[in-house]
Amino acid sequence: MSHDLIDESFLIPQKPHNGLIWLRFEPFIMHICAKDLESANTLLQEVHKLYKKSSILSISNKIILEIRSSEGIEMPLYDNNTLLFPQTHHSFLINLINKKMQDMWERMEKLEEMMGKIE
Repeated sequence: MSHDLIDESFLIPQKPHNGLIWLRFEPFIMHICAKDLESANTLLQEVHKLYKKSSILSISNKIILEIRSSEGIEMPLYDNNTLLFPQTHHSFLINLINKKMQDMWERMEKLEEMMGKIE
């Protein structure tokens, strides 16, 4: 697991493994508790400019918003120590993952700026 950019070594298992090894790049998710429905809706309208999959999760005991991006990747990478993704394409996969990570960081910075401007 890493929250950093990766290189070729990230895709190489550290020890032999039976069964599947999955590669997962999980999208950004943040939960926020709002003081009231009006505040939640105001925030949600702003957040949708960056994160289209965001929503209000709950309004029962607490008003909870989920801010969610869509940059995820999930795929089997090894099966019984056999690489399922051609090694000749490792650089493509590494570049794709790193680009998604950089895009996620940029959106997080924009979210932080946006949150600082909301009253």
